[in-house]
Amino acid sequence: KLPWPVEYRVVAGDDGWLSPTAGREVAAISVHQDARRDPAALFEAAEAVFRDFGGRPHWGKRHGLDGAALAQRYLRLPEFLALRSRLDPQDRFLTAWLRSRLGA
Repeated sequence: KLPWPVEYRVVAGDDGWLSPTAGREVAAISVHQDARRDPAALFEAAEAVFRDFGGRPHWGKRHGLDGAALAQRYLRLPEFLALRSRLDPQDRFLTAWLRSRLGA
C-alpha cells in the first residue's frame, strides 16, 4: 500500500535537449514516498518498469541511471556535455551527483 498518490498525466513533446518529453508526447508518472521512509525499494521497482518502456527521468528527481543509460535516452546528451564543458570549464556547476550520472 502506498501512502502517497501516484500521479499520471500526458505531456506534450518539446525540443529541449535534456527534456523527458524531447521529441515525443509522454505519459509522465510520478511516484512519491514519505521522507521518513526508505524510498529505495519503491523507487527501484518503479524505475525498473519505467526503464523497460524507455522512460526518461526528470532531472530534479531521484534516479539510478548512469551516463551510458542516459545517453541512450537523451540523444542530444553528447551535445549538452560539450556545451556544458565549454561554458563551465572549471566544473563549478557540476555537482558530485551529476558527475556520477553524466560520467563527466
